[in-house]
Amino acid sequence: MSSISQMHKRLALFTLVAGFIFWVVYRFAPYLPIPGVEKGTVYLLGIVAVLLILFVMTYSLRKRVVKGVPGRLDNWLWAHIYLGILALFIIALHAEFRFGWDYNTAAVIFLALVIITGVVGRYFYTRFPSSIANEQDKVISQVNEVKKSINDLMAGKSRPFQKIIGSELNTPSPLSPKPEYWEELLSKGEILHEEEKEDFKKAVLLLEQKASLEAQSVSQLKYKPLFRGWLVAHLVVTGGLIVLIPLHILDDSFKVFPPTASDFGSPQECRQCHQRQYDEWIMSMHAYGQVSPVAFELNAKVQEDSKGKVGVFCFKCHAPVSIAIGEDAIMPNDKRDPIGVLGVQCDSCHTIGKDHGLVSGDFPLEPGRTKYGIFGTGFNGDSKPVRNSFHKSLEFTYLKTSEFCGSCHDVVTPKGLRVEETFAEWKDSIYAKKGITCQECHMRTIPGKPNQKKVMGTAAIMVGVDLPERPLSNHSMVGVDYHLVDFFPYPNNPAETERIQREYMQEVYELHKASAQMKVEAPKSVITGSDFQVAVHVTNVGAGHYLPSGFTVERQLWVEIIAKGSDGKLLFVSGDLDGNYDLRNRCSQEVKLEAAPLDEYLVNFQSEMIRVNPDGTEEDVFLTSQANKFVKDGIPPLETRSGIYPITVPPDAKGPLKVDVRLRFRNLSPLIFDRLGLDEKLKNRLKIIDLATESRLIEVESNGIVSANQQVGLSSSSGTDAIASPASSTQGKIIGIIMSIDTQAGTITVNDAKLKKHVIKIDPKLLEGISICNKVEVEVENGVAKSIKKL
Repeated sequence: MSSISQMHKRLALFTLVAGFIFWVVYRFAPYLPIPGVEKGTVYLLGIVAVLLILFVMTYSLRKRVVKGVPGRLDNWLWAHIYLGILALFIIALHAEFRFGWDYNTAAVIFLALVIITGVVGRYFYTRFPSSIANEQDKVISQVNEVKKSINDLMAGKSRPFQKIIGSELNTPSPLSPKPEYWEELLSKGEILHEEEKEDFKKAVLLLEQKASLEAQSVSQLKYKPLFRGWLVAHLVVTGGLIVLIPLHILDDSFKVFPPTASDFGSPQECRQCHQRQYDEWIMSMHAYGQVSPVAFELNAKVQEDSKGKVGVFCFKCHAPVSIAIGEDAIMPNDKRDPIGVLGVQCDSCHTIGKDHGLVSGDFPLEPGRTKYGIFGTGFNGDSKPVRNSFHKSLEFTYLKTSEFCGSCHDVVTPKGLRVEETFAEWKDSIYAKKGITCQECHMRTIPGKPNQKKVMGTAAIMVGVDLPERPLSNHSMVGVDYHLVDFFPYPNNPAETERIQREYMQEVYELHKASAQMKVEAPKSVITGSDFQVAVHVTNVGAGHYLPSGFTVERQLWVEIIAKGSDGKLLFVSGDLDGNYDLRNRCSQEVKLEAAPLDEYLVNFQSEMIRVNPDGTEEDVFLTSQANKFVKDGIPPLETRSGIYPITVPPDAKGPLKVDVRLRFRNLSPLIFDRLGLDEKLKNRLKIIDLATESRLIEVESNGIVSANQQVGLSSSSGTDAIASPASSTQGKIIGIIMSIDTQAGTITVNDAKLKKHVIKIDPKLLEGISICNKVEVEVENGVAKSIKKL
């Protein structure tokens, strides 16, 4: 017993010391240079744990099969228990104390259950050694041997002897007979002859032994189900552990199973060291991507319209982690894992270590403890990553390319319709040729201004760790969208949420300020009773892609022009809003109901999604699942688009006339809120941003001669062709603005520079990429368009 106690203490001490050593190695030496392994120490801890588990399992072989191995069986049992506990602790280190609802955690739970059932079994073994150590058939065999001995003693004895002993032998013995019982039985032998009394005493002793064995048998029957239940439980969880360990090894090596929420590092974890980056990211549209009510409802409508065939297409970019862990595209946010609601988060970008190309968001996430960044080469002053206990850092230059952004910001629908071409627009621009990437404008301190000097600082803040200074990027990744809900990002802290939204909106304004310029051309004076023109030229001066860009069916960039007399009388208006705050285009509900006139001169650079029906007619749609034609009407980088506005001067007009022009932007149309059935409060949060404003005062002359300066053409300095001389409506070249397209009649209406309307028959096939308000050059023969070119 002393040797068992000593071994018990030694194994307990060994477990404590070994556990402490492994923790020190894990905490202070997290990396070991093992090629192809994310985190060497953690990897080796896993190997040690598996080896310990395999050794622990040899106890069963030692007990049942291999009996010649040195060492007492009791000592092997203690080693079986203590090394199992040590293996459990090492596995916790291997998992870096990160657990979730997955089979990896199940393996840890099963190991814990193996240890618990083992300890319980050890308690049974020591508490009930006689009843559990012996087999039931062995006890029965001993009872039968005792009965045989009694029968041998009864042979040839007197009738009283046989009657007393036989009666006791064939009657079940009392479970716990008192000594008085046996004394009374012995007293019955007084009537026997002297030569039988000695055998009678032996027979009574054998009966007492029989009673003891039978009591032992009853006790064993009482505890045997409990013992067997423990053994079955121990073997079942051990079998489960044997199955789960290889699954874990296979998945870790070959990614056999999809990732789970616990495989990803949450932004809150990253925040512990990367507070600056977290504060920038939490205000971003990347963080907001899964919360956006417009994105969510638009996806729900597409799912409904396509009968679910679209699947997770939309949310592969809006919530990549949610999709990676197997959550459904239309699952309510309150049903998602908390990490699934966090939109495009840290691990959405920093666990990608491969170039997947332009895949419309269809790239696999590879969660793990390796995080990829844009620094760490160790060359040209770029310090190598600093080792830490949280993750391994590797340099991956693809992260700072526009191609990386293009993996989501270049979208082709399952039907093959290109609905977002931000990357392609950049790729064809002068910005790409000069090497100015998306990050140069969207991840700088001042948005929209490339080549500015980066802010320097440490990429992380770690207590007691000296980190090198590096150029820092702005992780708010500002674009044209903003928050439409007042509870994001901190629903329980309205003041902080309001501050964050206000700060982000200021960055949105900064981005817009750098994007466009507007030039207005108007005559200095006009004559009463005559017509004159105002030309407005809009130039994309700061965006490395079209203006607007992104999902431009939602974006509205338009020119508002209002001309009034000195008495305040309205002479001309275009680009104003109807009663629903929509533009008065053909999508306006008021225009369709004839409650407001169509804005024939509207210059709006919004794209259109169109469904071409089998009969050739076209209709505007707002769901990608409904469209089979996409007409883009934005302004390419450094190019100019123009609009011409005819204004009539009343005969009694008094000068000066005032012309106010604004270039206005709205990231979403109010109409889409109505179509999606969203709350009116959300629509009321829409903002119109004026990118440029200009006013002109025009003097009024009272004589009847029209001066040349009343005709305003598009000058060569505007970046477009000059207006040609008056054109025939039926013959030759016509340069002008498309005012309407009638697909049923197969005609277009073009206003030339002298405001003369030309109704021209045209083959619908020639209108590919052409839409209302485009400036075009049309070759006309006998009133039929032979060719049309967008200018």
